[in-house]
Amino acid sequence: MATKSQHSHRRSASAMLVSAILLTTSARAQDASAPAPTATNSPTQLPEVVISAFQRDYLERTVETAAGIEADPLEVPLTTVSIPMDVLTDQQVNNVEDALRNVAGVSKFKQGNGGEEKFSIRGFDASQSLYKDGARINNAFNASNIATTETANIERYDVLKGPAAILYGQGEPGGVINYITKKPLFTRYNSIEALVGSYDYYRGELDLT
Repeated sequence: MATKSQHSHRRSASAMLVSAILLTTSARAQDASAPAPTATNSPTQLPEVVISAFQRDYLERTVETAAGIEADPLEVPLTTVSIPMDVLTDQQVNNVEDALRNVAGVSKFKQGNGGEEKFSIRGFDASQSLYKDGARINNAFNASNIATTETANIERYDVLKGPAAILYGQGEPGGVINYITKKPLFTRYNSIEALVGSYDYYRGELDLT
């Protein structure tokens, strides 16, 4: 009986070993038949992205205040600053005071306690150096009146820094502020603008030529 039991154990062990070998062989066969994953090392090209921007050029090509005639500001031996209409439009400027804030060295001050307000250029009183289209503005118009002057009919502001007596006669050594008014155009142009702000601020502008 012992011999038969040993034989039966050997048969069952042999059968289990054969089954394990068959399972291993079958698994290897399945692994061999399955397609191997392919490695994708090629770079992926993204679509082209184009970014564009617009930069406005505020440089004035000619100035009249520094020479009395149209001239290139780089060829004039004087320091000139022009505030063109594009700057006034982009900044929504509607008075002289706000426009002249773009010029270094130009400021507004009050003379005395409760006195009138005036402009200064490089620290010198500019009340005698205010011009409109090259003509001196009446002395009665001090900065308190000029500062609130509308810019609706202004083409640009020219500021000449430094002594300008050779061009404009008697004046302060600080410089000259010249307002250039709009001129009629050769082509038809119509513009309507309305502004509403705080503290009951309303402003309308109509420009026709």
